[in-house]
Amino acid sequence: MSVCYSTRLTVTAKKEDLIIILKFLNNYNKNNERIYFNGMNVKFESKTLPKDFNNNFYINDSISAISAEELDKNLNNLDDNKEYTIYITADGPYGKFATIGEVDFFKDLADLSLDITFDGEIVGGESIPEDRLEVKYSNKKLYSKCFQFYDDDNNDVYIEEIEKLLPYNKFCELLKVDKSNFSELDYDYFVLEEIGIQYFPHFYSYNEFIKKCEVSYISKEEYQEAIKEVEKLELPDLEEFNERKNDNFDISEYDSLTRTWKKVDISDNSLLCIANKKIDE
Repeated sequence: MSVCYSTRLTVTAKKEDLIIILKFLNNYNKNNERIYFNGMNVKFESKTLPKDFNNNFYINDSISAISAEELDKNLNNLDDNKEYTIYITADGPYGKFATIGEVDFFKDLADLSLDITFDGEIVGGESIPEDRLEVKYSNKKLYSKCFQFYDDDNNDVYIEEIEKLLPYNKFCELLKVDKSNFSELDYDYFVLEEIGIQYFPHFYSYNEFIKKCEVSYISKEEYQEAIKEVEKLELPDLEEFNERKNDNFDISEYDSLTRTWKKVDISDNSLLCIANKKIDE
């Protein structure tokens, strides 16, 4: 369960589309079984509003929600031809699957396919301060950038990263490990406990390695040569891996007309620059 996220959303649209958006937000908790928001607060841009307009109200509140009739009545005096901007803040998302990487809230809003623009973010609180999702939507395209802080609860991600650098087969070959007595699951444990926490191979003597990996038949001389090869890979420990969080992000482009996702290849600098510009402009 996610407990420390907060959400910000800024939407610009004309009156007709604003009504649709607010009704969508007002019913989001009911329609989406996976996640919910608590106390979603909406403010309108004050410069273009009628003087008697109520500029601050709650939707999706844990006690009661605004009815569709009340929303229509509240927005009745807005000019049909003007664009208005609303600023939305909320506690959450909460719920069983409400993690940064799984929240489809912004995609659901893009799927309304209205003539709107919006930007937003979901950020972690005190216990998960480095989790962050940033989005920008215009011309029916949604760009998103997701940062996630990997800690001890995300060990699988760390193991996968190490195994890209030093695959199981290569490890066994370099260090003369008997595969029949040292499975890939054994290697996963070794990665987490010995590379991640004990910092193998940086502080490992030959005797320490033989003690930890009882099924290796490597000699002391062979071990010293093997370690030189392993050190070239610059395997990060868990702490180092976490410190690289700013490199651990995904950028995606979503087309609300075709409802298709496309991952932006961050190795392609031209695509990365375009996506960053769309998000940051």
